Amino acid sequence: MTAITKTAFLSASALLMENEYLKVIVLPASGGKIASLLHKESGFELAAQNTCGGYFTPERTTLFEACDASGFDDAFPTIGASTLVHDGHEWHYTDHGEIWRSAFSYTIEGERLILCYESRENPYTYTKTISLNGHEMICQYHIKNTGDRDWPCLWASHALVRYEEDMELVYPKGAKRVLNVSESPELGDIGALFSIDDSAYNFRGVPARNPKTAVKYYLSGKTEEGRCGYRYPSQGMQCLIAYDCNALPYLGFWVTAGGYRGDYNCAFEPANGFYDVIDIANANDALFILKSGENFDFSMRFELTRMEKEG
Repeated sequence: MTAITKTAFLSASALLMENEYLKVIVLPASGGKIASLLHKESGFELAAQNTCGGYFTPERTTLFEACDASGFDDAFPTIGASTLVHDGHEWHYTDHGEIWRSAFSYTIEGERLILCYESRENPYTYTKTISLNGHEMICQYHIKNTGDRDWPCLWASHALVRYEEDMELVYPKGAKRVLNVSESPELGDIGALFSIDDSAYNFRGVPARNPKTAVKYYLSGKTEEGRCGYRYPSQGMQCLIAYDCNALPYLGFWVTAGGYRGDYNCAFEPANGFYDVIDIANANDALFILKSGENFDFSMRFELTRMEKEG
């Protein structure tokens, strides 16, 4: 059974969802951010934690880097800012999209938390329903194009998790190659392709704390399976993520080991476009178009458990 109660988190109004195994903190005024996903028995916190001491309401022109980078956000309708002309109409997209800086209304229906938002900037309504089932946190999404034009939009999970030097990455079945999408000393120029088992970089883990670095890459091409996750051997914990790879066929991975603002976090980022920015996805012929009057429905499931013993 899940109990849902009002609480405060770093002085922000919040909602606590709790069952026998998990505690989840949700911030409706911050885009429905999931600020905490805690495994109760072990005390293991999965979500990357706020290091700024609190939250504030950003303006439309506020850059994401000026705010805290923590918790589980939704990047929609883009990650990177851009402008695109589609079917004769010019669309403008702000940094990391609109959801992370928008206040949501909410209702509690039994054991489900339903968060809703109607955009004043773009033609859509956005509903996220969160529920708990045993060791799983389930996020269901319903996005509707309410306008009279087809709308290019990019959705990507921006669920930042804790960084540990010994953590291991779980890739979807069939993952073989990755494409570098951010220039870095480790991976070189944007566009460089690597085998996932390349000996020059450990794609099965994360960089060490020193030297400080940040990298981002995508699996090359569409994924065969909607499954990824993290293993934390030193903590004895794991999180497996399940999602619909037909709705979210592309998978990115971001990690900062002190290289971005001094932060330490990482995230698998299932997405419906390739990659990150609307005009890049358009150039790659991998841009999602939400047609007028139609819906985009999908879900993500985060299963947080003790790590399975091998052998």
